[in-house]
Amino acid sequence: MRNRALLLKAGLPVVILAVCFALAAVMFASKEPPQQEQQERQPMLVEVMSVARQDVRYTIESQGSVMPKFRSDLTSEVSGRIVTVSPNFVAGGFVRKGEVLVQLEDADYQTELKAAEATLYGAKAALEEEKARARVAEEDWRQYSAAEIPELGLRKPQLAKEMANLSYAEAQVERAKRNLERTQLRAPYDAILRTKEVDVGEFISRGTKVAELFGTEVAEVRLPITDTELAYLELGDDPSAAQVMLSSQIGNKEFNWPAQLVRSEGIIDDKSRFIYAVLEIDDPYLRSNKAGPEHNLPLKFGRFVSASVTGTAPRNMIRLPRKVLRSGNQVVVVKADDTIERRTITIERSERDTVYIRDGLADGERIAITPVAGLPNGAKVRTTAIADAGDS
Repeated sequence: MRNRALLLKAGLPVVILAVCFALAAVMFASKEPPQQEQQERQPMLVEVMSVARQDVRYTIESQGSVMPKFRSDLTSEVSGRIVTVSPNFVAGGFVRKGEVLVQLEDADYQTELKAAEATLYGAKAALEEEKARARVAEEDWRQYSAAEIPELGLRKPQLAKEMANLSYAEAQVERAKRNLERTQLRAPYDAILRTKEVDVGEFISRGTKVAELFGTEVAEVRLPITDTELAYLELGDDPSAAQVMLSSQIGNKEFNWPAQLVRSEGIIDDKSRFIYAVLEIDDPYLRSNKAGPEHNLPLKFGRFVSASVTGTAPRNMIRLPRKVLRSGNQVVVVKADDTIERRTITIERSERDTVYIRDGLADGERIAITPVAGLPNGAKVRTTAIADAGDS
């Protein structure tokens, strides 16, 4: 009886486990498998932009320094001691055309003028006297002979000599007057004095430099550009038709000045390989009575400025942002059926953010903005449009 109880206790757990496994097997066998759904893979979403040809006027960016168109050394043409100078005769002083900057002592030159005038009066008197003698000689000759009178009998050689003396005396007077005028050293044009070399009390000789002048009527900026960039402007025979603007950052504000393109120097520098375009700015120091820029800020000589020059002849181009350009001058075209095509294009000009396309694209075609390097030609894509290339 006792053995029977032990066998019952030992076998009961085994029976329970067996029953559990059997129930689990029945449950798994009766469970229906889950339904599997087929998920369709969507094509890649690509941003696209439509392209359109438009008239483009190329703009060239360059930099240069503002310098005067006219610059000269003011030198003395006569010798003398400086007795007075103009209040504006200082470095940085502004002077007007014809203003007396330096006055030399002129007493000796006034004396020379008086002496020359006295010689002139004597020459005039001698000529009149010789004319009278010639008339008397002609009358005397005709009283004694009706034959042709020789030149010596009419005193023509003596008369010619006195006329030459008169011309020489007149020339001496003119030279004395010029030397007297030269004791006043005048500004040849409206200018600013870059340097002054002499002062009151100094004795200067002929040819002595007294000042260096920069003309303030017109300023110039020489812009280094490549020969190719100059060709982009297509200036033709009238370079002044180009639109030009100068700019410079002063403090925390940017200032602008209008300018005019007047010429290119026509010689490519053998070292830099640049050709220089020359801009002109009227009245850079705002000294005229004309209305100047709104900010009323002079454009000083020596200032470094940036220049923007826009050409006159439009070109029919497609303009694209540089980011759409792929290797090998290719773009990705999304065709009407939303498949992609890699196409090689002809680029006429590249800028930092923009490329200009001459050939390879047609109006209305769509260009992929999103990189699609992993997709082959003919792959299907989904598209979302952004601004047209013509509006960018």
